[in-house]
Amino acid sequence: SLLLGRVSADFSQTNSFSADNQAHTSMDDDRLVPNTELEIGLDWNSSNGHWQFSGGYYITTYHNTLTTGRFIQSVQAQNLYNMEENLIIAGLMARIELRW
Repeated sequence: SLLLGRVSADFSQTNSFSADNQAHTSMDDDRLVPNTELEIGLDWNSSNGHWQFSGGYYITTYHNTLTTGRFIQSVQAQNLYNMEENLIIAGLMARIELRW
């Protein structure tokens, strides 16, 4: 699938002893975020079709995103161009459904 989203971030660095603002930057960017998903597992349906139990492994990827860590690294390197990253979320999953 393809998502449309807005990435916004703020960075501020101050001296804790003198309260001086040493650095400040922010960004707002509209992005198209391609998303892929994969789910592998097993499921069981009741004979009347009202209950479903499933479990397995789920992985999803979001491309052209920006994480907080990547933004901070870019600010510290003074390179705020082409900030993009792939975000991957994966893990075991279980699901119980009641259907009417």
